[in-house]
Amino acid sequence: MKTRISVVAFIVMAFIMTSPSLCAYDFSIKDKSGIQLYYTVTNQNKGEVSVSAYPDDMEQCLRVSYGTVLEIPAMVMRGKSLYKVTSVGERAFRDMEGLSEVRLPSNLRTIGNEAFCRCVDLNSIVFPAHQVEIGTDAFGSCHSIGSVSFGSEWKTIDFKWFGDSDVFHSVFIPASVTSVRNVDSACSLYSIDVDANNKMYQSYDGMLMSKGWKTLIACPREKGGAIALPEMTEKIDGDAFRGCDKITGIDLPVTIHGFDYNVFEDCTSLNTLIIRSGVTFFTGKTAFPARPVFALALPGQTTVYVPEVLLKAFRSILCTEEGYYCTTAWAGQPEEFYGKDEMMQKNQLKSF
Repeated sequence: MKTRISVVAFIVMAFIMTSPSLCAYDFSIKDKSGIQLYYTVTNQNKGEVSVSAYPDDMEQCLRVSYGTVLEIPAMVMRGKSLYKVTSVGERAFRDMEGLSEVRLPSNLRTIGNEAFCRCVDLNSIVFPAHQVEIGTDAFGSCHSIGSVSFGSEWKTIDFKWFGDSDVFHSVFIPASVTSVRNVDSACSLYSIDVDANNKMYQSYDGMLMSKGWKTLIACPREKGGAIALPEMTEKIDGDAFRGCDKITGIDLPVTIHGFDYNVFEDCTSLNTLIIRSGVTFFTGKTAFPARPVFALALPGQTTVYVPEVLLKAFRSILCTEEGYYCTTAWAGQPEEFYGKDEMMQKNQLKSF
């Protein structure tokens, strides 16, 4: 009998010690909307806790009323102790259906991996004033995010965070931001607006540019129609038109100094390219004599317009046949690598 009791006790103890679902939180409190939130003490000396909608690490799905607003408190009481909510745990609110808006606390420092992953109804996120470290896929598969509010002290914005959203059409970049990353990851973005007091960036016609409009940094992927860059623009970043398959026309000012070989290769709807500057910025033939100076997405679709006084010069650099601009989809290889037909993709060259 004693042996049997000892064996059972051993099994129970082993289950308790190895099970991730037991004692996974320290205390729980309901938020304003009635959601039971579970808190885990992460630093007792500093009085810090992380928050989750689930009591353990088991795979779960929580359903709340559609349109629910989750406002995570900055401070919570446990008995006589006051704790700061400094982190959202990994997978803390994953698969929460019905959640419409999240208002994150002022003490927050980190959002864990997949914290809000697959919250399919999540539309609005309000971040605290200061920068927050955001984990991998924290907002992955959140297809409904349309409104994101960054605080006044943010330094970095990475558009990968909201790359899965189908309705993330516009964004406002605060004055404090000094680094904007992966704009092309936001597949539904139409427009970027920048605070007038930002010292690094400026917006023009919904596009992200450097202060003073010297450099085009990024054009939103969903921007369509014809665009014209301002007269002060001197440079186009290599990824500026990444994924921009709805732009039909690009008008480059006379101040443009140059652009990368592949800068237009994703512009599959481009019908018109106007180049108003001279040929001094063309450097594409230095590495391989047969390499064209820039690539266009589809052969025969794009008409390239240049100043009439420079038409002859452009033809000598760009054309292998009268009236045509020759380009190729294969960058950086001499002509003998390919047949003549492959190298002879034709795009019209005209003057204005």
